[in-house]
Amino acid sequence: MRCYIRMPLSCAAGVILGASTIDLLSTLAVLRAGIGIEANPILAACLELGMPIFVAAKVLLTACPVLALELLRARSALAGWGLRFVAVAYPVIYLFGVLHVNS
Repeated sequence: MRCYIRMPLSCAAGVILGASTIDLLSTLAVLRAGIGIEANPILAACLELGMPIFVAAKVLLTACPVLALELLRARSALAGWGLRFVAVAYPVIYLFGVLHVNS
């Protein structure tokens, strides 16, 4: 018996994952240049365990909730609203963080 999930990724999930990828890549660049720190205390602790652990934690802490909401989206309007809210909030918070650090 095969079980397929044929549900396209929502635009909101794509925005969240895209913003998270930009966040990860910019954080790695800043860390490697030695000009910044990880602001998230959970991820900062993971960073102390090494860069691969940090990257894995960053990806999992974003991808797992997004995937869960995507799977629930067909059954729950709240999951869809949650995805859309985070799709707007994440880039805004990221932008404010970057502007705050660079001001």
